Amino acid sequence: MKIRFPWAKREHSHPEFIFKYIVCAGCGHLIPNGQIGNKMVRICNETRWGKMEWMETYGESCVPDWDIKEIGIDGKVKYYKIIKEQLVEID
Repeated sequence: MKIRFPWAKREHSHPEFIFKYIVCAGCGHLIPNGQIGNKMVRICNETRWGKMEWMETYGESCVPDWDIKEIGIDGKVKYYKIIKEQLVEID
């Protein structure tokens, strides 16, 4: 027995423009998804309930100096840069 949802069409497509652009985490402008100048930054947030991680994308004009942003349980923020497979803390 197959479960079918009445609102789902068998043949449907998503418009290209939905996935073509993403929002810059620095300035909030739309930037092309997959552009070479974009930079992905990993965000690590530690809470009492566990650790959450996600990626933020920055455009060419908003590229930060760090590669990893870590937010501790006490609210202190640390920035790290990856240099030759090693993490270096930025003050």
